[in-house]
Amino acid sequence: MKKCPALSCSIFLFALLVFTSAEAQDELRIVTWNIEHLGSPGRGFGGLGAGNLPKRTSEQLKEIARFIKDNLRADLVAVQEVAVTNVTDTQNESAALQVITEELGDDWHSVVASPRNTIINPEDVHNLQNAFVWNTRRVRLVRSFELIFANERVGKKRLFDRFPLIGYFQVLKDGNDTNDFLLINVHLTAGQDNDENHLAAMVIIQQNLKEELQAHGIRESDRIILGDFNDNPFAQDDQGNPRFSDLLYRYMSKKGYTDLVNANTGPTRMDINLSRIIDHVLVNQCAQAHLVEVSIMKFQPADSTNSGLTTWRRTFSDHFPLILRLKVENHDDDVD
Repeated sequence: MKKCPALSCSIFLFALLVFTSAEAQDELRIVTWNIEHLGSPGRGFGGLGAGNLPKRTSEQLKEIARFIKDNLRADLVAVQEVAVTNVTDTQNESAALQVITEELGDDWHSVVASPRNTIINPEDVHNLQNAFVWNTRRVRLVRSFELIFANERVGKKRLFDRFPLIGYFQVLKDGNDTNDFLLINVHLTAGQDNDENHLAAMVIIQQNLKEELQAHGIRESDRIILGDFNDNPFAQDDQGNPRFSDLLYRYMSKKGYTDLVNANTGPTRMDINLSRIIDHVLVNQCAQAHLVEVSIMKFQPADSTNSGLTTWRRTFSDHFPLILRLKVENHDDDVD
């Protein structure tokens, strides 16, 4: 495998996305987004707009689809908190995600994680999994599977509320295969004070990833770990001292990953003080070489007053989407 260059990182923030077509710019837009109990009861837990929010209506789900397509201009979305409503012999299904996928159009497909710990009862607030939604004209899913490990208890909680979902994707250009990449979609256990738990979970993912990929016949060097980490290494107390450990990110830096989220990113979840930066995007050096810019963009509604965000949450989420821009190359130039 060739050595991948290290690149510097910067963050661009914006309140309202207005940009040209991804296809025209020859780039792939990858989004990570916790859509907050999609199709599940239990919405409205904490933060701005807290309360017993009802399940989204069909029209609200279609509005989310239009937002993904028209505002985010996404080609691929790594989703957290998708409720399972049906289990077949081969896969989990989500009625809410299916409405979104159908509204996106015939070219769009989706897959929901199907690990052994799936909860079948659709009225259980813990019945949530990770998922991918993608435009098949822009990217092809080669393979997806869950990383399933011994769910040890570290500190107050078990390592995984739900297991990571792996997606091995092939970028398409004029219908032909070009560069490819690996997404590890994670949702670590809730609670920012569980940073020791989060570190242990990431160490286990990193230490077992090579073996798991080999078991599925995958040799891909471009790797991106993204999702809801429930972890804020930038939080400070009143004296300016760190509230939580940043060992997870220091460990992953030693393994060649850069977190594209930093303190300047601002809140990724709508807590009362708009201070929680808990969604992250870790990109290894090989994948960095294929980024349009080694940075992320964050969508935040133009009306970011408390009332504006409360209204936005009713349809969308208590998390803001993060967007990564990947080059569409002429060929696959990494050594898998």
